[in-house]
Amino acid sequence: MYNNKLIKFYFSLFIASFILFTFSCKNHEDSPVIIPIDPTKVNQIIIGDTKDMVVTVLNNDATVGFMVEDSYYNLDIDRDWKDDIRFYESRNVLMGLGEWYSVGLSCISDSIKLNTYPYNDSIYISTDTARYMQNGKLNIYISKNYICQKKDDKDIFYSITQKSLNCLHVNDTLKISDEFEKKTFEIRKTYPHWPLEMSISFQNKDTIIYKETNMLTDCHYFPGYGTSYSYIGLLMKDGIRQKLGWIKLLIQEGRETHILETAIQK
Repeated sequence: MYNNKLIKFYFSLFIASFILFTFSCKNHEDSPVIIPIDPTKVNQIIIGDTKDMVVTVLNNDATVGFMVEDSYYNLDIDRDWKDDIRFYESRNVLMGLGEWYSVGLSCISDSIKLNTYPYNDSIYISTDTARYMQNGKLNIYISKNYICQKKDDKDIFYSITQKSLNCLHVNDTLKISDEFEKKTFEIRKTYPHWPLEMSISFQNKDTIIYKETNMLTDCHYFPGYGTSYSYIGLLMKDGIRQKLGWIKLLIQEGRETHILETAIQK
């Protein structure tokens, strides 16, 4: 009798252990499999490869540089209903001296930066003197011009280091370790034909001497004019994660800059 009870006890214990083991195995099989993230895919992207990217194709209204007044176009890169990038056109006209304009973009969100690279810009200092009579007085203009091309053997050369937008193309690699800046960049521009700085250095009843400075200290232009597409790389902070992306452009020979699409990592 005692042996039968002992057998039943061990048999019940065996059944309970088997059920518990089977249940735990089933739960283990049903649990999600965690696949480690490939850091090479997170920390870099291939320009134009839309896999694992959130791509926004823009309409024909996404154009700057063709209007007769200041204009801009804002971009929401990550579709959170908050603007991140602003493309702008600035146009100025002065009677008798023509017009000048610039087209560029700026980071209006604190969470975004644009891909840049450093370069040495070659600048020359040229000095000109002009004289003419006005209202019975001799007017002398002494101009100190910072220019991009050497005009005379007496022009002085020096170089400045600046950072510019990096022009990317399809199949280029963009990495988190690349350089990024949060600032305003000009893509294209013309310059005014009048001094940006002017002062009277001497004056009497017969003569006025003016000193003026013409500044042209950025001789670099964002490449990509014509029919080919250009890309601007970007880095965006999303919580504790950093995401890479791009802005696709078509820059025509005239003034128009077409913004075609944006992309950001999922």
